[in-house]
Amino acid sequence: MFKVGYFVVDDGKAKQIRRSVDGRWGKMSEVLLTFSAVARKADVTRRTLYKWQQSGRFNVQPHPNSNPPRWHVDDINEWLKPRNADRQQSIGG
Repeated sequence: MFKVGYFVVDDGKAKQIRRSVDGRWGKMSEVLLTFSAVARKADVTRRTLYKWQQSGRFNVQPHPNSNPPRWHVDDINEWLKPRNADRQQSIGG
């Protein structure tokens, strides 16, 4: 039997959570971010990220069945790519 490791990152610390997927155990691990960790990664306050979520600017769907919501780090990185590219152009990079 294999175990699936989900890693939740908040306050710079990773905590491992084991989850069952479709009644079976897989052999992969994923990094999930809390709302606070997403805000830090985006370099904004939680309040700003919440406003972006309400306006649709932050439209990344959280991991299904996560309560409280948690987001896949890969999804957040994809969402941040255009923002980081714009930031690099504005500073002449």
